[in-house]
Amino acid sequence: MHKSFVKFLKCPLTEEDLKLTIIEENKDEIITGKLINKSKNINYEIINGIPRFVNTNNYSKSFGLQWKKWSRVQFDSNNIGKPMENYTSKMLNKITEFDKENLKNKKILEIGCGSGRFLDVLSDQNCVLFGIDNSASIDVTKKNLDFMDKKKILLLQCDTYNLPFKNNLFDHIFSIGVLHHTPKPESIIAKIYDLIKNKGSFSFSVYNKNSYYDLPNVNFWRKFFNFLSPVFSFYPAMIYSYFTIFLLRPITKIHKIFDLIIRIPFPFCNEPDLKWSLLDTFDSVTPKYQSTHETYEVYMWLKKNKFLEIKPTNWGAASFKGYKL
Repeated sequence: MHKSFVKFLKCPLTEEDLKLTIIEENKDEIITGKLINKSKNINYEIINGIPRFVNTNNYSKSFGLQWKKWSRVQFDSNNIGKPMENYTSKMLNKITEFDKENLKNKKILEIGCGSGRFLDVLSDQNCVLFGIDNSASIDVTKKNLDFMDKKKILLLQCDTYNLPFKNNLFDHIFSIGVLHHTPKPESIIAKIYDLIKNKGSFSFSVYNKNSYYDLPNVNFWRKFFNFLSPVFSFYPAMIYSYFTIFLLRPITKIHKIFDLIIRIPFPFCNEPDLKWSLLDTFDSVTPKYQSTHETYEVYMWLKKNKFLEIKPTNWGAASFKGYKL
């Protein structure tokens, strides 16, 4: 964390300013320290250069394991000449519709940055990037984006419902495939609106109704692996993912009848790339929360929370962009 970012932060509980105490630093980067709300005697640790505003043992625990295991599978630089080449860039462009000619010095926040693949796409745009995640995957993001100028990126581990940023800070906020993994996605939208500057935008995409993630068999396995997780963590889900992708997936390619018979009891994601299939299968059967939503429902999230010029973007039936005007 660079010192210059402290002025943008506030206590997520009281909205008061935070005072910085440095324990270890490297030039202007704070490696270890504390952000302190003096009036309430609340301390937030800075560990590995990342301010921590949450307990690490939370509902997003599975994502910490997921992104440590497959930290760079979805990065464009790892998919050159492969079936999923430029997939991440295309996804970001279609959902956010950013004008890359107009991003210089803009402040952009990603809610739920995972291992950092979308921030990586934006890393050459000369904008100031902010990334938050509820899980320990934020340390993976830091490792993946360690090449960036520390004055150009701030990473935080924090709760999506209690974002520690001052209002009217960001030019753009985006969230891709994240809000449906929270208990009440709609309640986050109002908080996001307050963080955006006038003429700023919010772009996001969630799972739509009647998709793979809405299937009863997918939800059965997800609930089963969450039931086992207090004792076995998510290693049974990891075994399931390898079993379906390496053993069952080849069989389903023999004939459509095999695909139908096998994928009813054992659902899995069948992407063109093997590692993406593994990752996406694990991702589908491990989250504690995983909701799906109608197009109109998602549109109304923005409309009810004062966003204007709302429009669907070109990524599924539950992908939208709105503006604060």
